[in-house]
Amino acid sequence: MRIGVNTLPLFPGQIGGMETYTYNLLTHLTAIDRQHHYYLFVARYNRKLFETHCQRPNVSNVPTLSLQGLRYAERGAARLAGKAGRRLPRLSRWLVNAVASADMLYSIRRHRLDLWFCPLINLAPRHVQLPSVVSIPDLLPEFYPEFFWKDLLDWSRRRYPASCRGATKVITLSEFSRTSMVDRYGVAPEKIHVIPLAVGDEFYLPQDDVAIAAVKAKYAVPSEYAFYPANTWPHKNHATLLKALHLLRVKHGRRLSCVFTGVARGGHNALLKAAEEYDLAAQLRLLGYVEKYDMPLLYRGARFLIFPSLFEGFGIPVIEAMAADCPVLCSKVASLPEVAGDAALFFDPHDPEAIADAMNRILTDAELRQELVRAGRERSRQFSWERTARETLKVLEEAASIGARPRGPHHDSAR
Repeated sequence: MRIGVNTLPLFPGQIGGMETYTYNLLTHLTAIDRQHHYYLFVARYNRKLFETHCQRPNVSNVPTLSLQGLRYAERGAARLAGKAGRRLPRLSRWLVNAVASADMLYSIRRHRLDLWFCPLINLAPRHVQLPSVVSIPDLLPEFYPEFFWKDLLDWSRRRYPASCRGATKVITLSEFSRTSMVDRYGVAPEKIHVIPLAVGDEFYLPQDDVAIAAVKAKYAVPSEYAFYPANTWPHKNHATLLKALHLLRVKHGRRLSCVFTGVARGGHNALLKAAEEYDLAAQLRLLGYVEKYDMPLLYRGARFLIFPSLFEGFGIPVIEAMAADCPVLCSKVASLPEVAGDAALFFDPHDPEAIADAMNRILTDAELRQELVRAGRERSRQFSWERTARETLKVLEEAASIGARPRGPHHDSAR
């Protein structure tokens, strides 16, 4: 079977957990499956990410329109917009999407693909006449629409349900997300397959105090710190965490530093404002994007993972921390209780005092810390990328055996 994979939405260092998911899934999928051939549709901005994959005999890169080609399309849209008196952004996006879709459809036909796999939320291009599988981690726009710009919210509310309906099979990351799709979009439960994430082998390496000290020196982080790896999206709830750090200081007398990784996103200004309001600048380290092989050492050097997210379809930092023997403190919302099981100290993410109390408890209770490390190590072993890859392969083969859905004039994803 010839399987096409759409990686175009993957901008390295920009999309958080979905980059981890796509990279590791394809790494293990192409390693265990030598029966089928994988065609990775890549662009100039992400093709280097998959260079090692393409050294395998069952993997080929399919270059799509370069960024330069898209810029030419945008310039053409600008000229057309000027002549037609229409708004540039809407026409520009339409033209770029049309050109990119036509390019992909041509390559799909040229390589005679049997199955189309979109691991990054959106089933695209919309007119692909193949059995298809789409991965959708969660339905955040349905639960927190206030966190999205209008254009993005409108797009999400069109494309999420259309992708669910148009795909032959849907993969999601938790039972929570599966239930959300059934309830919100009316997707048949048997069409949705729950396949959890995992962590890389680097998180299971033995404790190395010298390497931990070197990474701390590299990033100039303090000797004792809480750790929160997350792009600053609004639902990641950074500002509430900062208020909790303030309460930890004034209520419990503990001045704890907090190290953040991840790129700046829509909630970044709220984080900076909270840091100023609570006089926390000296306690914070904002590292931005960090190389993946430094991440396990940052976890191991931390007192604990603090994860106050308001919403997760899975929450991979929880499992990463557990694998790295880092105690987990996290929100008791969405998929997180399902993923963390009994290996985390939970709190209400809307209540900064509850977060502060949880942090104080883990700092003062050595027995609790040891129990969370033990339970976390055991819990993390239940997740593996090989299992994720094998279960995904099973879904891909089932979708191919079903065949493409008939396309009619009323089919949502064909419009």
